[in-house]
Amino acid sequence: MDFLHVSKVYSFTYDAYGNAKTSRVGDSTLFTQSEATYTPSGNYMSSLKDASGNIVKYNYNETKGTLDSVTDPKQNTTSIPMIVT
Repeated sequence: MDFLHVSKVYSFTYDAYGNAKTSRVGDSTLFTQSEATYTPSGNYMSSLKDASGNIVKYNYNETKGTLDSVTDPKQNTTSIPMIVT
């Protein structure tokens, strides 16, 4: 198979807010896919799952518009300090 000349297809699905829910790149048999979820307001991503099934979770304070913490696929949570200007 000539991998340099394989036709690639890019496809996306979107939620009601226009946010990309899924993205898929490849052909019908060989592809990679990711999935995202968003906060109820649709303003912030709440999780992202990669092609291997690893999930990163994002915890936003929607009132302030700040990212409070991120949890990696191994359940390690990193708090994001608030910067006062």
